Amino acid sequence: MCIRDRYYNVRFDLAATRGVIDLSASSRVALADGATVISILTTVDAQRRPSPYTVVLTTTAGSFLGGASALTITVAANDSGLARALLRVPIDSSIAIITGTSGGVTRSIELAFNPAPPTAVCLLYTSRCV
Repeated sequence: MCIRDRYYNVRFDLAATRGVIDLSASSRVALADGATVISILTTVDAQRRPSPYTVVLTTTAGSFLGGASALTITVAANDSGLARALLRVPIDSSIAIITGTSGGVTRSIELAFNPAPPTAVCLLYTSRCV
């Protein structure tokens, strides 16, 4: 009995990954003044996502505007796959980790909130020594 070598051409295609996302911010560094607002933009792969599609964003510092919670917000992606949220900077200096989750995929970015300079200096004069 004789066995011949056989060769097969095998092709591997990567499975389509649902919900491929990317995070960006209008500024990666801001003064911790409690007033500045940073835009967080999430891009969901428009070719691989069903419509409608949502993105859950969380932060470790600052607060999202318009969310049910200050630390978490759910935003819908538009037809182009873009979802935007606004984050108010905290009053204390810190590093914020912004995490976005969509379609089972999670991405994170870091934002630095540096100490803000004082807004006023008050000097008190007294002629009395204490």
